[in-house]
Amino acid sequence: MGKSGLKHILPAAFFLLSGTCCFAQSEDGRSDKDITIIQTATVVLPDCRFGDFSMPNAFTPNNDGYNDLFCVRGWETCISQFEVSIFSRAGEQVYESRNPSFCWDGKYKGDLLDTDVYVYAVKATFTNGLILSKTGNITLMR
Repeated sequence: MGKSGLKHILPAAFFLLSGTCCFAQSEDGRSDKDITIIQTATVVLPDCRFGDFSMPNAFTPNNDGYNDLFCVRGWETCISQFEVSIFSRAGEQVYESRNPSFCWDGKYKGDLLDTDVYVYAVKATFTNGLILSKTGNITLMR
C-alpha cells in the first residue's frame, strides 16, 4: 500500500511535562515502519511537582485590553484548595477568592481603586500535598 493509503495516526512521543510531541502516520499502525510525520504540537502543562508558582507584580486595569486583570492561570489542575486575599496599604481587605483561576479587576465594592501598591496573601494546597503560603506586592497602575 502506498502513501496514499496511510490509515493510522500514531503519537510518536508522550510527555509528562511540557514538550514537543510528533504525530505520525503509518500504513500498518506500527511505529517502526513507513512513518510519515504529519504534525507536531507543543504541549505546555503546569509542573505540579514543586509546589510553587509565579505571581505578577503589576497590572493596569484601564480597559485598554492589555494587562487589565491580576490573575494566576494554569495552576487549577495542580491545586486542591486555594485562597487569596488582597489588602490595601492601610490593611483593609479589598478582594478575596477561593478560586485558583481568580482574576481581580482592581475594584473594591464596585469602585475602581487608586494607583497604589497592594499586598496579596495566597494559601494553596497542591494535589501532591504540598502547602504554599506566599505574600507579595501587586502594583495597580492606571
